[in-house]
Amino acid sequence: MRVLAQLLALFALQMGALQPAPCRAEGRAGKGPAAPAGPRSVLPFSYDDYPAARARAQRESKILIVEAWATWCHTCQSMRSFVFPDPVLRAVADRFVYVALDTDRPVNMPFIERFPINSWPTMLALDPGRAANPLSDERVLARWTGAMTAPELLMRLQRLTMQSEGVDRLLEQADAAAADGRWDVAAPLYAAAAQQSVVDRPRALLGQIQALRERGDYNACADLVETSLAATGNGAAATDFAAYAASCLDHLDDADRRQRLRQGLRNYLVSLVHDPQAPLSVDDRSDGFGTLIELCDALGDRAAGDRHADARLRMLEAAANAARSPQEAATFDLHRLDSYRRLRRYAEAERMLIASVKALPGDFNAPTRLARLYYDMGRLEEALHYVNDALSKAYGPRRATLLELQANVRAALGQTREAVQSLLQAISVVESMPVRNEYKLALLRKQITAMQSILMSNAAKGPRSEGGPRPTPVPAQLQRPVAAAALPLSPVAGRRLAHQGRDGRLGAALHVLSEPVAAK
Repeated sequence: MRVLAQLLALFALQMGALQPAPCRAEGRAGKGPAAPAGPRSVLPFSYDDYPAARARAQRESKILIVEAWATWCHTCQSMRSFVFPDPVLRAVADRFVYVALDTDRPVNMPFIERFPINSWPTMLALDPGRAANPLSDERVLARWTGAMTAPELLMRLQRLTMQSEGVDRLLEQADAAAADGRWDVAAPLYAAAAQQSVVDRPRALLGQIQALRERGDYNACADLVETSLAATGNGAAATDFAAYAASCLDHLDDADRRQRLRQGLRNYLVSLVHDPQAPLSVDDRSDGFGTLIELCDALGDRAAGDRHADARLRMLEAAANAARSPQEAATFDLHRLDSYRRLRRYAEAERMLIASVKALPGDFNAPTRLARLYYDMGRLEEALHYVNDALSKAYGPRRATLLELQANVRAALGQTREAVQSLLQAISVVESMPVRNEYKLALLRKQITAMQSILMSNAAKGPRSEGGPRPTPVPAQLQRPVAAAALPLSPVAGRRLAHQGRDGRLGAALHVLSEPVAAK
């Protein structure tokens, strides 16, 4: 699981939940269960039918393995392309019942309500219980977030069948608490497990830093970075731990300590991402590079960040060129796009994404990314075309992010009323989710307030000349400011927003909305 993707989770490239989200897979507009495109999994997954999978696990007295994934999750795609097809997993193919749930599909919302997912991918090992009704007496045996190598997944699955106490029991209790969102309970349990087991220490430390960050205990998070970074190993747990660590450090009030820990974390990641013996997939290593680049920027060393971006891009291009299918190559599109944009190599980014759009006609990710690229480049008509294309293929919560992008493009084109309508639709999508993202809703309402200010200002000005057209009346729905009090502007930002809104400078006004808000 990755902070980079959930920070993709996400106001711009993310969902807005500010959670790690390893990401990407091929989207599909249909509603029925079906295997995602790509290499055939050795593990016999069924798809998007949790009740049937649970009933089978009950009949066969087997543990139920649930993979919660999403079509936009690049780490999910990496697992599908390079881990699940690995022959080493045949040893456990018939020991468990496996089901994959696309977390964006409405059919899976009851499961997400019962087991909230805040990191993609997440695998849950469940005792299926005995009750007839699903989501009643299941028990969490293990919770694994982010990427794993095939041998690591094999080891974890094999250990599920072993009866043991001690650290296994501590991890089970910690994972169950984390799966329920009881972070105050999970954190000390993970800490105790980390103290008891060298083998499980990286996983326990990852769980501990997740829990500390989720409950907002940033000082304890920083203490953990200071004392335990070296114990996180050299695998995917280490790159994930580093991503959480970087996120926690952003919140430290002590500037000297913040920069000192950032420097130590950067040094650790430099060694890790350049270690050819580290058991990291290309996707894992790329995540490490992403955190490293962010740290360089935070330390005021953008030139070093550019060098790491170049190294990351060369690695990703080699992996994409070696891919066996367009689906495999697209695993690396998101991070390649990040690197191209940072290095201002827009033409190469455009060629890559156009190729993906053509090769994967049912996928909404490629047109989404192409729309973002064109928006950045100021090619607004093309951006609008591709975001509309993506919306025609997308479903679930992802539509809110696309509607927000559509609103920004329309606003930049001067279509302010249409932009407001896009944001209202985005709010409707977020409000329809079983777990409402109040932070995301506040951001969307804040944008609507800015656009309403511009509409009211323009309407008040009246026609430009005696014979000019009269302004279109502002609909009553838009005359009432949408409540944004949950996310207030700072005083300075508020003054700038009012001034820029009166001048009709919507692009500048929306830029203000990305600034930090005043503390409540």
